[in-house]
Amino acid sequence: MHLEPHAALGWTIGVVGGADRKLRKWCVIGAILPDIDAIPYVFGAEVYARWHHTFGHNVFLWALFVGYVTYRCKTVRSGILSFLAFGSHLLTDASLATSQRKNATAPPVGRSRSATATR
Repeated sequence: MHLEPHAALGWTIGVVGGADRKLRKWCVIGAILPDIDAIPYVFGAEVYARWHHTFGHNVFLWALFVGYVTYRCKTVRSGILSFLAFGSHLLTDASLATSQRKNATAPPVGRSRSATATR
């Protein structure tokens, strides 16, 4: 999933959760923060492949982020919404990665195995 849909999902979580402007900002940050590990992309595809989905996509950064936002905003709502925003990123990435792996092993749509075998 690209950065924009993650940001939109974080903003939506903030709006639906009744967050003020400051907390909505934290929700958007939380929804895109796991992709901090995509920064190695500037050093090339090999470095990106080695580091993406490592230090940004884990429960330790998730807990640190939720704790920080809760401390800064000092409300239970901020803890819940920041938890959901960061979690939405991990959940959508995991869900899409699983569906992409399943589709990678399937034959192309519209081609039967016998048609490709006779060519």
